[in-house]
Amino acid sequence: MNGKKLPTAYDTGPGSKSVESMPYIQSMKFTFWALLALVNFSLSAQKLPKSGLLEDLTFLNKAIQEGHPVNYTQDKPVHIHPLIDSITGLNTDSISANHYRLIIGKALQYTECIHTNVSENPLLSQMGKASYFPLRTVVLNQRLFICSNDTLEDLQGREVTAINNVSVREVLIPELLNYTVSDGGTEAWSLALLNLYSSYLISFYLDYPDTFHVDLGDESLSLPAASNPLLNCQKRFQSDQLITRRDSSKTVVITLQSFDTSDKTELRSFFKSRSSSTENLILDLRGNTGGNRKMAVWLTQQLVDTSFEYSIVQPKELNTPKYLDGTGKFQFFLSRLKYNLGDFLKGRKTEGGRTFTYSYRPSSQTFKGQVYVLTDGFTCSSATMVCSWLKQHSQAVFIGSQTGGGYNGNNGGSFPSLTLPYSQMKIRFAVYRLVLDGDSPQNEGLLPDYPINYTIEDVLLQRDLAMEKALSLLATPRP
Repeated sequence: MNGKKLPTAYDTGPGSKSVESMPYIQSMKFTFWALLALVNFSLSAQKLPKSGLLEDLTFLNKAIQEGHPVNYTQDKPVHIHPLIDSITGLNTDSISANHYRLIIGKALQYTECIHTNVSENPLLSQMGKASYFPLRTVVLNQRLFICSNDTLEDLQGREVTAINNVSVREVLIPELLNYTVSDGGTEAWSLALLNLYSSYLISFYLDYPDTFHVDLGDESLSLPAASNPLLNCQKRFQSDQLITRRDSSKTVVITLQSFDTSDKTELRSFFKSRSSSTENLILDLRGNTGGNRKMAVWLTQQLVDTSFEYSIVQPKELNTPKYLDGTGKFQFFLSRLKYNLGDFLKGRKTEGGRTFTYSYRPSSQTFKGQVYVLTDGFTCSSATMVCSWLKQHSQAVFIGSQTGGGYNGNNGGSFPSLTLPYSQMKIRFAVYRLVLDGDSPQNEGLLPDYPINYTIEDVLLQRDLAMEKALSLLATPRP
């Protein structure tokens, strides 16, 4: 955080301003540990027609098929026909507004794109009194555990098997993992988000009840809803300092919760005058949803000793503007000017479309010690770019959990908006394809060399297993 004011959010995606939209490749300022500033609302009584939902899904289906970069190299175009068929077959003519939103989230899952998400949801305009799940919980291995409660301390560590007669493992967790998308279709980002906002999302799925009937396997209890969302269980392990030293100054931890140019002065001073006395560098990118792309490039230049690059592809076969709203069309036009005029000399025609390639050389004095990188599901966008380059061009060791952003890049570059015809939800719609490793088909997030899996005992003890693993590795002589 480094003294920066924490932004707030109330829907979910990289770079968005609400739980409806969060990180974006050029300006992802959502802070992992900021409390979700949820508006107080209740939509459980409001119903919307199935015909309206089908109208929105049909429009979105055409937009994905004809305008989304997920289809820029697909032999069989991605579409959402199976979801449309399942909604058509529902034995109901009306759907609650919050489940309407969840179904739109399921549709966006087909894009496997972390930057394609709901940015504005006018269905939230019907204000009312919200309810929140009253227990602090954590999802571990598809199971929901209680980690603390101010008045019911004896519940710590207990597993919740059902809530209001809804199975947690079979229904609740799988459904809520559809709320947002991770690159490559994994659960990395969605799981991290569910753990951060579980107090809200559980209540959201259950239509904001006044009372929660909690099944603990061998006993049940009824609890009144909380009036405010609860903070998530897992402790924020990252340092508030940008640079900290450990082990008699031979090990340095750099904590970056976003890529911000304001950090460059302090980082430049370290790499210029102090890095030569450092044997090990732990780069903590947990909770880093991205930020300034140039800052990510600059940091990589300090850590690799060879040239590196990435490409932005404008898919030639897609008819994106056809589906954008007025604002989106203007945003798309500006992006075309930026690349086709501003970066004209970097572009060339390729099989997939016009491709702009950006190449970089390492710094004249790169860091020579061992680098350890800590990642989690919120490591995405610009942070994923750094991870991919380090994986390709260095001996960096990765510790933690899979990144939410794709190893081989993501769909991004520009995020014009489209508006769904019935609900008027606005969708941030990625329009270009970023390629970080042209030799790899891996669009899923980077898998760490040392995966970290927490138990409920670890959570209750507030252990930082990723940092513990890094410190144990640097204490072991490398071959």
